[in-house]
Amino acid sequence: MSTNDSPDDFPASKLERSGLFAKTGLKVGKNYAEYLMDRATGADDPEAR
Repeated sequence: MSTNDSPDDFPASKLERSGLFAKTGLKVGKNYAEYLMDRATGADDPEAR
């Protein structure tokens, strides 16, 4: 959280906070799964691992 953000910007209820963290976790998990698939298939690398 940056110094310019006010505390009012962050969701107050437990349900809103948990939803925000779950959404963020899904984004991170999706990106990690894409990374693993690219690594497994050798999409970026000319020599597959």
